[in-house]
Amino acid sequence: MNRNTATCILLLILLLVSEFSFAQINKTFLPGSWIKSKVEFIDGVQLPDEDALKHQYTKFNFGKNQVGISTAFNSKGTLFGFKLAGNIIDVFINRNFKSNSYLIEKLTATELILLQKGSQGFKQEDVLRIYLINEQHYQNTWQVKADDIFAISNNDTVFKAHDRLYPTFNNSLALHDYITGLIPEFNNVSSSSNYFLASYIVRKNGTVDDIKVLERINGAFDNQVVKALNQTSQKWIPAKLHGRPVDVQMTESFRFLTAEQAIPFYDYDDKGHEALREKKYEEALYFFSKAVEKVPSNMNAWLNIAMCKIYLGHPTAACADLQKIKKSNSGLQVDEIIAKYCK
Repeated sequence: MNRNTATCILLLILLLVSEFSFAQINKTFLPGSWIKSKVEFIDGVQLPDEDALKHQYTKFNFGKNQVGISTAFNSKGTLFGFKLAGNIIDVFINRNFKSNSYLIEKLTATELILLQKGSQGFKQEDVLRIYLINEQHYQNTWQVKADDIFAISNNDTVFKAHDRLYPTFNNSLALHDYITGLIPEFNNVSSSSNYFLASYIVRKNGTVDDIKVLERINGAFDNQVVKALNQTSQKWIPAKLHGRPVDVQMTESFRFLTAEQAIPFYDYDDKGHEALREKKYEEALYFFSKAVEKVPSNMNAWLNIAMCKIYLGHPTAACADLQKIKKSNSGLQVDEIIAKYCK
């Protein structure tokens, strides 16, 4: 047997093995919620630490012909249509526009690995490999820490909302959309520079109480949000810890920006990213710092500030920014960076 013949036989065997492996994927495991645990390039190269995609909480919720993609654990996310053909998932914004494609590399009851299509298919270096864990499994393997507890009273524990422990708003609308529809004052404040924040507890029986307004806009808006939150009572599926319903403290917020804030923010943010790509860290730090002066709540910009400080040899200063991000409930998961740089 000559070398060319042997090579052809080997390639044929590899092709058959590949096809056989894909055929073994049980697609009945796909429906349900999947949480991103890791993302890397197809060749195993890690995303840079300043890439928000590396740290952003992401959930895929596959239903019948629709997938919700969310960057917040308590949100339904944005709904897209999808088609599954073989091992390819095509995701559509509408019937005529495909937004992305994914190749199912592995699928079990607890693990899903997707390849996100690159500029020229599934083999180029810009292809991303996304590791996901079934949400139920993700939650069941969670170990409670002291920081996860909000209060203990009469031997009853109230937990803080967490991506592994949260109640579900049982409605066709997302909670934020449902509440917004019940606020007549919304349009009057939407063009202003304002921030509203309220906390509340979803009890183990699905009721809502202990609503507290922490950041106010005006009396009418604040009262309407409180009234809307009260109307969600009995519309919740309680959170469960080890199969037992528990009380959980949640928050609801509204952030309104003026054009005078938003336009300069995006300008500074773009200039910061351009400088960061060129490894001009001092210049990038300046632009991102100007960006958060306009929108202090943007945690992606704070992450970039922290990474600039690290690259400039000042990780101690970056740690305060990283702790700010961790406490923000923004969906950015920065524990790995904190462990790496904040000794």
